[in-house]
Amino acid sequence: MTKIQTHNKIITCDSGVNRPQVLLKNNVDIYNGNASIINYRSIGDCVTFAVEIEG
Repeated sequence: MTKIQTHNKIITCDSGVNRPQVLLKNNVDIYNGNASIINYRSIGDCVTFAVEIEG
């Protein structure tokens, strides 16, 4: 299991799942500025995540 902590939320999901989809399903905005217009619109762009790994 993986725990994602963001926006004062902790979301638990299975390892290996698509993290952006997990965040979107949990009503977490993953886009920054105009990125919401171009990211994940079937044009091959993706979101970059900064992560801290514990354990």
